[in-house]
Amino acid sequence: MKKRSKAKQVTPKVAEVVKDAAAPEVKDAKQEAEQKLTEEQLKRLVQHENIITEHLEDSFRIGASLRVIHEEKLYRGDWDDYCSEKWGFSGSHARRLMDAAHCMAVLKEGLSPNGEKVQFPINEAQVRALIEMRKESGKWVKAWQKVLKDTEGKRITAEKIQEVLATKSGKAQAKKAGTAKKDEADEANDAEQKLTRIQTLVKQALKAKKPTVDSLKEALEKIQKALASK
Repeated sequence: MKKRSKAKQVTPKVAEVVKDAAAPEVKDAKQEAEQKLTEEQLKRLVQHENIITEHLEDSFRIGASLRVIHEEKLYRGDWDDYCSEKWGFSGSHARRLMDAAHCMAVLKEGLSPNGEKVQFPINEAQVRALIEMRKESGKWVKAWQKVLKDTEGKRITAEKIQEVLATKSGKAQAKKAGTAKKDEADEANDAEQKLTRIQTLVKQALKAKKPTVDSLKEALEKIQKALASK
């Protein structure tokens, strides 16, 4: 008589518990997405969404409000989905706008802390060029000052900003390359002088009618010194 298999049967209730335990992160993410905003958060969200709606042509104001919404987590669900569904552009574009707004805030704080009249970038393309050329925010103020100085009286474009800010690094690279070439030339000149000195010593040794061991030894020592000299 065949023995029956004693494999354990998982009841529906146990299976449900196992399933819930296997994916706690998914459940938590769903709960977080469904969590409602507080009254104060909702008020802040509506405030900044209204700013974006009213200033669709002002990329800096849009970026500043998006930055608040993002940093204070006033949106629910995925950031890219929120940007796409609410505003019709990608999350990466939103991040560019936020970076541009941050850069503009840094420039205004560094160049016009008391509201003095200063020429600032007028569009996101100019700021993006500035950020691309100088990644660190601590360099943005000096970089923009250089752009203003080198483009005085001229139209400032993204291409012109890249050109101006590339000049400094280009000069530095040229100087470095020039120094390297000079070093190579000096080394070649030193080597040539050594060879000339050794050649002279060898000729002097060969000219001796009856060279002695001491004279040859002296000549070799001089050659060794010439080779060892810098």
